[in-house]
Amino acid sequence: MKETNQCYTYFSICGDFNPDTITDILQLEPSKRRDRNELRKDGHPFGFSLWEYGRVNEYNINNEDQLLTTIKDLIPKTDILKEIHEKYDVTLYLEIVPILYPDEITPSFTLGKEIIDFCHITGTCIDMDLYINEKDKI
Repeated sequence: MKETNQCYTYFSICGDFNPDTITDILQLEPSKRRDRNELRKDGHPFGFSLWEYGRVNEYNINNEDQLLTTIKDLIPKTDILKEIHEKYDVTLYLEIVPILYPDEITPSFTLGKEIIDFCHITGTCIDMDLYINEKDKI
């Protein structure tokens, strides 16, 4: 089986809040949610709440297209997201998680004006978790 580059993207809100409140305010169903008091597999609480939306698993060599797909439903809600950020003192993230193989074509990591404006207006941090895999060590 040939290993190929992959990438997934998503938007998340993290902090001390009720995820159902965020769902009600934004009128969007999260792809993942977690309450800060939910227990991990080890029995300890997570310690922070999570509201995740817009996960895109389909790899695109141009990550800008992938990111725009992630935030397309959120762009019209920038004012609401800004209010959530300020009112609930939460952290907003636009996550990029590329999984790359050295022999594959290098993808483009571009943040166009629309993405930068969205992040600036809403106070969203851009986070990239980059994984480089070697075929012989997987």
